[in-house]
Amino acid sequence: MQANSDHLVGRLPDYVVHAIQHGRKIEAIKHVREHYKVGLKEAKQIVEEYITENGGPDNEEPETVGITIERVLFLLIVAALLYGLYDYLVK
Repeated sequence: MQANSDHLVGRLPDYVVHAIQHGRKIEAIKHVREHYKVGLKEAKQIVEEYITENGGPDNEEPETVGITIERVLFLLIVAALLYGLYDYLVK
């Protein structure tokens, strides 16, 4: 069964829109295939048309400025290296 994708794009289920807005395009395509009983190519086209008309993921967050575990580990390694260098030069 082939559905006209133009009329489907505006009426996507909320869970499909949610998947698209959170950057889960493959999940959205899977849901469109199951919900509308269309093939992979048409489901992909429907999702891409929605993205073109409404924009992509909303979860593009700015880089965090706070302390992360990676930054703490990096600082610990740098501190250990500096201490080792200081200890080597002093002795």
